[in-house]
Amino acid sequence: MEIRFHYATSHYKMNTKTTELKPSLRIAGQGLERNASGVCDIYLHVGSNSFSCASTSPASRRFLGFEHWDFDHALDANTFNNLMDESILLSSSSQYRKAICSLAGRETMFIPASLFDASSIGEQMALGFGATALKKQIASEEIPMMQISNSFTYDSEVHAAIAQRLRHVEFHHSSAIRLRYLAAIGGPGKDVLVLVDVDGAFMHITAVRSSSLMFHNTFEFKTPEELTYYLLLVFEQLKLNPEVADVFFTGTTSKEDPAFTMASRYVSHCRLAGLPTIYTYESEFSFLDSNRFFNLFCGPVCVS
Repeated sequence: MEIRFHYATSHYKMNTKTTELKPSLRIAGQGLERNASGVCDIYLHVGSNSFSCASTSPASRRFLGFEHWDFDHALDANTFNNLMDESILLSSSSQYRKAICSLAGRETMFIPASLFDASSIGEQMALGFGATALKKQIASEEIPMMQISNSFTYDSEVHAAIAQRLRHVEFHHSSAIRLRYLAAIGGPGKDVLVLVDVDGAFMHITAVRSSSLMFHNTFEFKTPEELTYYLLLVFEQLKLNPEVADVFFTGTTSKEDPAFTMASRYVSHCRLAGLPTIYTYESEFSFLDSNRFFNLFCGPVCVS
């Protein structure tokens, strides 16, 4: 896997201005103590207004510990450095063999590998997302199994802070991680897989058939009707039967969410995504909202 960096011109709230940042959720106990091999990896997810991390045992392919923070603003470098010192998992950063970090963000673009041109990626991002994309840092990563390159913008200060405090860090965009996961569980002869990732007022729809990308786009919605409209529009474009195709939701949604409830009326097989089965989990993980942290727990799909 190659990562190229191009430089171009809820429910839990907390006060992030304090020096001590308490996590909204934490599982960091028996799993770490029972890790016989002593070797750990750590997975990170930088959300729009949140940060999560989880430690794993690569030997047993098992998640051991988990922490999550919600903020009233986007994560910045200063906040990350503060929570590094408070976090049980991150404070022992030297023990990790590697770190895999997924980055959320709406400025992401999939391009066929045969058409990818690093010298023009800034121009393509500006065409897709406006001139403000040129003021941000742009990275690209290859997804060889699908012959696609994914380009995205990111916060250079947060990126630098993570890279300085953790060793052997790989950065990926969460949309690419979801696509890798769909490719891994799909395959020849499999039906179309549709994933809807809800991020506040935005929804990212990805559809894959037989490990080939059929559709990916981001829509802004304000009402449950708008979410359902965009989902049915994608079904129409792909000629999918809403009474047959499976759709699973990830991100900031729930069974009680009016948008999810309405979508379920028109698409027969809507469900919340469970925890990915790439790795197994300590029993304490069973109470988590699995769809909410799907982008974090998909991290191992990036590890060859």
